[in-house]
Amino acid sequence: MLDADQLVRWAVRMQENDLDSPSLTNLASDDSLTFTEKLACFGKALAELGIDVPSTEEACMTIASQIAQEVLHAGRDAYDGAREIWWKLYNPNKNIKELRNFVGLVSEYEDQPSLSSYYEEQLRVEFRTLINNQTKQ
Repeated sequence: MLDADQLVRWAVRMQENDLDSPSLTNLASDDSLTFTEKLACFGKALAELGIDVPSTEEACMTIASQIAQEVLHAGRDAYDGAREIWWKLYNPNKNIKELRNFVGLVSEYEDQPSLSSYYEEQLRVEFRTLINNQTKQ
């Protein structure tokens, strides 16, 4: 979730990149706005600029794919990445079935430390599957 300062910084950055709209100007320049008003301006600015807001599921899957890329290509620990998917993406959005396997594998990894290498490889397989499925869409 964005905080009020991040919303304002975003608006200023958009203007610095030669994008503008009435709500964007309001968000970037009106210090008297409450957080709720800033959030409303943010939503209006997105609409005025023609920026589509992804669904929660689409956003979660994009983040999960980024984590998968980090694990497979940037040396991020598979357990760490899968645990983040579980706690930050799956727990609040249990309807995303594509992420469910990460929960089971992390749970098994934690329950059976002597088999951590096995579960680490299974997590990598799951990350590859996630990326392959995302590229098919």
